[in-house]
Amino acid sequence: MRVLASAAAAATLMFAASASAQTTTTTPAAPAAAAAATVPASRCGAVPTAPAAPDGATANAQQMQAAVAGYDAWRAQITPNLECRRAEALEARAIADARTNEFNAANAAAREAGAAFQASSEAFNARNTNRRRGR
Repeated sequence: MRVLASAAAAATLMFAASASAQTTTTTPAAPAAAAAATVPASRCGAVPTAPAAPDGATANAQQMQAAVAGYDAWRAQITPNLECRRAEALEARAIADARTNEFNAANAAAREAGAAFQASSEAFNARNTNRRRGR
């Protein structure tokens, strides 16, 4: 019967240890498997390549005007792309927060179940110990 109590105690400690690591308000370090995960492709399309800046020390007025026009065109392309990617990042963060909340709730329930089994096991062992002493 002491084996039962030891197993319940070990389970309780295991759940409590993992819970204390997950209930902090700071962002925990990513597990190795999550760090190695592939990021899915963005639905925003490819990021436009920035134009090369002209050499202002040697460029003439026409070259500078052409470079500025190229920059303005690029900026018009990249702005909606960046806004789309920002929205994707916010969505991903909301999903991650929801998954963390799911984990924390499930982990709390597991800790409670472990504590209940521990208490039950201790009561059982105490009852059986008293019977043995009474013989």
